[in-house]
Amino acid sequence: MKKIYTKAALALMVTTAGLQASYVVAEEITGDRDNRGWFVGGALSYANGEAEAGNTTFLDEDGIGFGVYGGYNFSDWFGLEGSSFQSDNMAGDRAGLDSAEFFTLSFMPKLTVNFNDSVGIYFKAGPTFVMYTEEYNDYEGDYWDDEFDWSEVILGAGVGTEISIQDGVKLRLSYDYVSGNLDENWYDWDAPNERVDVTLGRFALGVHYQF
Repeated sequence: MKKIYTKAALALMVTTAGLQASYVVAEEITGDRDNRGWFVGGALSYANGEAEAGNTTFLDEDGIGFGVYGGYNFSDWFGLEGSSFQSDNMAGDRAGLDSAEFFTLSFMPKLTVNFNDSVGIYFKAGPTFVMYTEEYNDYEGDYWDDEFDWSEVILGAGVGTEISIQDGVKLRLSYDYVSGNLDENWYDWDAPNERVDVTLGRFALGVHYQF
């Protein structure tokens, strides 16, 4: 079985366990609950992805993608958030490359500063599962397989602002960033690279509902 499934399952279990634990802890918290409770939403992103190996950059492209996020706010200033993101095809015009895509799954503590009842800014950081996938056309016969992927759990971070637009509905403007080394999942002898260095930054416009 591919190593990616182990990594993805680990990241998913951490996210699920964290959100479940947040519910248990939240049951013991009392006080003003205006911004407390579960929230869930989606976001459209404009992303830049880079990939290199051996100091040689073989991908540096812009693209769009969609993500979902949700979590629990314990108070007006502290919460836990899980999120995922899937990019579109960011292959560009590289010869022989049909598609290049990024996928992320994260679970992070989130700190928020509220300026008033309607506007606040937040910062979050924590473990992020990142997968980078390349798919090739096979007319040149360079690789035995036509698809390879690399993945790892690395540190990511995000910053943004949230604006209340009506009761329970919030608009989010954010920037998320992750950078690090990813290992090839199959460890195939003909893989283009055993390890790649990736950087993914994305601006996002999202909307969520605060229960």
